[in-house]
Amino acid sequence: MNCSFSAVKKKQISGHRGEKVKIINIDRKGYAEVEKEDGKKGYIPTYFLDLNTVPGDNFAQQIRYRRKWYHLVDSGQEILFKDNPSNLLNNISYLTNLVSFLPVQKQSFSLLFSHSHKRPICIEPLQDMRIKLGEKITLMCKFFSEESHTITWRGPVITAKRQYEVTTNKEGYSLLTLKKCVEEDSGQYWVQAENIFGKCHTVAWITIIVPPGITHITTCKAVNRNNVLLQWKDAKKGNSKNVYYVVEYKRKDMTNYRIAMEGIIGTSTVIADLKSTFYSFRIYAFNEYFKGKTGPTADVDLNLASSRSLSSITFIGDINAETEYIDEATYSKIYTIARVVYKGKFAYVKEIIRKSDKKQYAAKCFIRELTQAKNEWENIEREINVMRCIRHRNIVAYHGAVKLNNQLIMIMQWLNGPHLLDYIIRLGYISEALIQRFCKDLLLALEYLHSFQIAHLAIRPENLLMHISNIVRLVVIDFGSSRYCNEKVVVWNYGAIDFASPEQISHHEVTTKSDMSFGIVLYTLITGRIPFDDEYYEVIRLKILSNISTIDERKIYRIYSQPIIELLKSVIVKDAGARLSATECLKSEWMQSQGSEKLFLVDYLEDYKDRRKEQLRRIGDLFEDCEVKEVEELSLMDYLEDYNGRHKEQL
Repeated sequence: MNCSFSAVKKKQISGHRGEKVKIINIDRKGYAEVEKEDGKKGYIPTYFLDLNTVPGDNFAQQIRYRRKWYHLVDSGQEILFKDNPSNLLNNISYLTNLVSFLPVQKQSFSLLFSHSHKRPICIEPLQDMRIKLGEKITLMCKFFSEESHTITWRGPVITAKRQYEVTTNKEGYSLLTLKKCVEEDSGQYWVQAENIFGKCHTVAWITIIVPPGITHITTCKAVNRNNVLLQWKDAKKGNSKNVYYVVEYKRKDMTNYRIAMEGIIGTSTVIADLKSTFYSFRIYAFNEYFKGKTGPTADVDLNLASSRSLSSITFIGDINAETEYIDEATYSKIYTIARVVYKGKFAYVKEIIRKSDKKQYAAKCFIRELTQAKNEWENIEREINVMRCIRHRNIVAYHGAVKLNNQLIMIMQWLNGPHLLDYIIRLGYISEALIQRFCKDLLLALEYLHSFQIAHLAIRPENLLMHISNIVRLVVIDFGSSRYCNEKVVVWNYGAIDFASPEQISHHEVTTKSDMSFGIVLYTLITGRIPFDDEYYEVIRLKILSNISTIDERKIYRIYSQPIIELLKSVIVKDAGARLSATECLKSEWMQSQGSEKLFLVDYLEDYKDRRKEQLRRIGDLFEDCEVKEVEELSLMDYLEDYNGRHKEQL
């Protein structure tokens, strides 16, 4: 073999540079079936193989054989790399061999490549590790070299001159051992093998997990006579990927603290069903190995709380308060318009730049001529009122509003990333762990909204944007459909219904649990379709109302685990009362687990994006002149017969 190959498909076989294999057969797709010295068989691309012995009774026959061989190799390369990024990415080392085709002088070529195959090869690289504070560290790697070579280790342990040991075992592995680790041992470790012909190295990152920091409560206030809102600063995670929180409480008549809630992800929660008395709360964090120290206490007296919801008074007061608009002259003085970045049915979004510091903002402009109906203009004003009352890292931030003669302009945070699906497609891969991260961001935003009795009611891929700063985070946008659910509210949105709840499309009262579209987004990310998928709009509507889904069809999942299925079945439910809340979803088995980091290609999401784009176009045409009518719950056969009769010509 002229270089190492990593198998990425079924029936392929891995091999390393210099290994000898027997060629059994060559197919037309550029693969050779080979047999290794240990008897294992599999397929390897022909361009990874060089002929060691050439069949033929004479020199002429050997020349003809070589010509035939290299013709097969050259014709197979295009087939192997076309529409097959996994081969290219997993065998990137092969690309370095393409340098040999450059027009260089013979002498230069000899100097560059005559001994390149004699350099050391790393056949077992270092592995990233997460280690508990105080435990033993053992790092190991293995190099191959035909010539004698030296091995050099570098890393925090070596720099700090700690009591470590570097050895080589019988199998040829180089090991670094430290009996008891400390937090300062975290960092990058580097090992290099060197002989007279060159060098080779391997690198890994070692993380020492330590106890999380102290949790400080920032907000402790009564929501009503029986509920308390708690907010706190994010504790130091102790180098862990995730940190969870436990809230403890103590009443005036109690001696010891008891647990109110545990396993909380995020920095806010509402403690419900409390007695009307004096309470003390405290919070501590924990990660996979350690419990953090308990933070300072915060007190609240529910006897002083009004029987009416204090949060409702505050929030409704904010919503009903007259919005302070920026006048046109001030707007023009502060901002300059850069470009239009999006055009929708009722509005368009422009990039604007603050003149003082050149900072970007997004201006969502609503045109009165495009919103003829009175309730549409009221919805726009409601959206502005809701936006100015909320603030969360996973919700687009509001920065003011401008009122002109025929326009309303809402100034918002500039989000520099694409929509969720576009981001994943551009990334080129997806994993269960990555989906968990997106879902956590979405659920934290919903948990925050729902704590104020706000339902978004339009959670779908188009309204989930990515913002890229130090880290990538998901941000919820478009609150045009949002409602405050303290009163009986019936909501209907024209257009696509595939992410709507049954109560939305049947014109029943909505609640915060009407945001069940979180589950539909999750289902879409792991299957590339919606659970109520169908070619026809009316059939999708019936399936949602009847809860006829494809959640149990195992074969359609690209990413599958039983905890995911259990979560989906608890969220995508017809009865709103039976659905999990956002807080309960965050505490579910799947959200609390460590998702697999195995990577999957995203071709299935590319197909879904194309289908959805066409679906939205067709539904836009279908709803051009539609009217809202009361929905009757029919049987499947009755509904289809009625549908075929009413829409035969259209179908």
